Amino acid sequence: MNGSAVDHVLFNIRVIRENRNYTLAYVSKKMGLNEAVYDLIEQGVIKITLEQLYKLIYVLDTDADSIFQRNTMRVVKCRCWLDMKDAV
Repeated sequence: MNGSAVDHVLFNIRVIRENRNYTLAYVSKKMGLNEAVYDLIEQGVIKITLEQLYKLIYVLDTDADSIFQRNTMRVVKCRCWLDMKDAV
């Protein structure tokens, strides 16, 4: 990762997906995409469209702030806090 804004967004998408225990297959199906195509989007090989990004935010049950967050640890901590809150 070279530190670009796009790299941060793609990294956050993967972190959020993994924290929710969503597989590539699950997300790609919800997005209406082939799993291989979605995987290439998440890797940054294929550019994500704005429409796909909005749909992905919905599928991941997150918000744009979490996707665009530069401090990835905050994304992870927020998700952990939400998990603990739901368990109570």
